[in-house]
Formats: sequence, structure tokens, C-alpha cells
Amino acid sequence: MKKLNQNGLTLIEVLVSSALFALISISAYSMMMSFVRRQDRTQKSASITLIMNSAIDELRRRIGNSVVLSPPEGLEVPADGFYPGIATTRGGISIVGCTREEIDGANERFSILRFTSFDYKVSPESTRRPWNDANFASQEVRVSHHPPDFRPPHLFQTAQFGSPEVLLIDADRLTMRRFRVTSTAEVLNSSLDPYDDLPKTDGGVSLVFDYRRLSLAMPTALNGANQTPSGQNYITGSSIYPVHTYYLCRSPEGKIVLKEEATGRTTQLIDPAPFFLSLSKFEIRFHGTKDSDRLEHANFQLFPYTDFNQRLCINNVSLEIELTPLPGSSSKPENLKTLIPLQTFNTRRPAVCL
Repeated sequence: MKKLNQNGLTLIEVLVSSALFALISISAYSMMMSFVRRQDRTQKSASITLIMNSAIDELRRRIGNSVVLSPPEGLEVPADGFYPGIATTRGGISIVGCTREEIDGANERFSILRFTSFDYKVSPESTRRPWNDANFASQEVRVSHHPPDFRPPHLFQTAQFGSPEVLLIDADRLTMRRFRVTSTAEVLNSSLDPYDDLPKTDGGVSLVFDYRRLSLAMPTALNGANQTPSGQNYITGSSIYPVHTYYLCRSPEGKIVLKEEATGRTTQLIDPAPFFLSLSKFEIRFHGTKDSDRLEHANFQLFPYTDFNQRLCINNVSLEIELTPLPGSSSKPENLKTLIPLQTFNTRRPAVCL
């Protein structure tokens, strides 16, 4: 009888091949999951880096456009004169929505920055008659007017006005003061000149005038008291710019935020929580240069803080941000340092020296 040729696998061969297949599958799965985790960490790191860079770009525009207030306002109280348009907050006055951390006051390292910034998207207007800030409660300011469809956008156009504050600069550019806008009114086709409330003609033809009527109020110091009027007279043709006063700080939730003083509106700049990170360091410092130095990194000097009257000129703000992984997180730590030049506090001829 002819014996059949059996080519099947033995039980031992099946078990060995199954074990090898399982080992290879586990290794492949382990490699795939490791790759996925690395990809996830890389994507998260890239995302938070993008968010941080975007926040810094926004702060460069806003802080870099900080205004020069001349004479300086009071910071904590109207009489102290310690707010030239940008300053760190000190003392026991709390800012709602901001966490105060006195990091190192002796070396001018703080956690809350207050600054007043030009609205760089909107063009200014000019005054149409003289005005004195001592009469702000009884005398309105009259300014030029542009229709809503005029380009580029101007201050007080119906569709563009959103600034609760203005900066008034006298015609000789020596006085620059901030005011709160309490109301505005549009005057169109008026037969009276806004300069003197008298009718005017040109070649026997009656003229008509378009302008804006503004009611202004003095801004406040951190203690809530109104700043003191200076009695400055702003002649016809003085410039009026839209401005916003902000607080840059760490929120109680551990986010970096920008809060507008007049409206309380808060913009979230960096929220590390979705990336399993925590804000471990947020430090604000001032840098300055000598009056004769140009804007070169080698010439930067630390801005010494002994008292408010012994400072060098402010012309740069530095920010340092550190994010650390939460316990058990695979996220990578993030660190960012940046220097923001203050464009209006120039180094060649400093505009403000306290």
C-alpha cells in the first residue's frame, strides 16, 4: 500500500510561528504607538509655540505703540506722576482679573504691566476750536469728521469708533494727555462754524460744516481717583488719537491675558492647560539705554529701580515666559524670552525720562 505524503505543520511549528507573529505584532504596535506619541508631542509643542509667537506678535504691536504721556499721569494716586504711558503696578492696589506676584522689585521684575497704546488701525482727527482741559466738565471738544465710507478709517466714524479713550496732542507736540470719552454726537450740514458758532460765507454762498462734538472726562489712577487737569490750552488743529489702556498679566486661572482698563474686556493670549502645561514663570522687566546710545543690543542696560525719580529712560520691555509640563504629562517644557522696543520712547532722544 502506498504511503500518503503529508506536508502539514507540526503542532510545535505552529506554536513557534504563532509566538513569532505575536512578538512581531507587539513590536510593530509598540513602535507605532511610540511614533504616534512622538507625533502628538511634536504637534502639541508646535501648536503652543505658534500660539506663543502669535501672542508676542500682538504684544509687539500694542506695547511697541505705547504712547508718551507728557506730563506723566499719576499711577497709584493722581499726585505721584509715575505713569508716563507705561509702568509696572506696585503696592497693595489689586487689579481685578490679574494675579500679583512681586518677583524681584529691587531689579525691576514684575508680573503686571499697565500701558496705553495707540489704536494703530484708526487714523486721528483734529480739533476745530481751542479747548482747555480745566473746562472739560462744561466745554465740549469739537473735532473734524469723516463719513463712514471714508478710507482710511478715522476716529469717530460710526462703523469704526470703539475707543473709550483718546490722546489729545497740542499743535506744538509738547503736551500729550489721555482722556476718557463719555459721549459723542455727530453734527452734519450745520450753518454755524464749529470754531466760533457764527455763520460763514464764501463768495456770498453760505458754508455748511460737519464735525463731531465730544464730552471728555479725566482718566483715573489705580485708586479710582480722577487725574488732575493741567489747565493746558489745546489750540485749533491739535491732534486727537484713539488709544486703549491695558493690563498685561497672569490671570488667576494661570493664563496670560490682556485686559482693557476702560471696558474690562479680557483677551486670552496664552492658555497652557489644553497642552498639559502650567505657567511657571511670567516676568516683566524694563530695559533702557543711555541718551547717546543707539538701539543696539550691546548697549542695553538693566533698568535700575531704586525709586521712581532715579530711573534711566525707558525704551524697551522684556518678557520671559516659562511653561512646565503637568505631573504625568509627556509635554515638553516651553521657554520664551523677547525684547519689545518702545517705538515712541526712542533711544536717540528719549521722549520720557523720569
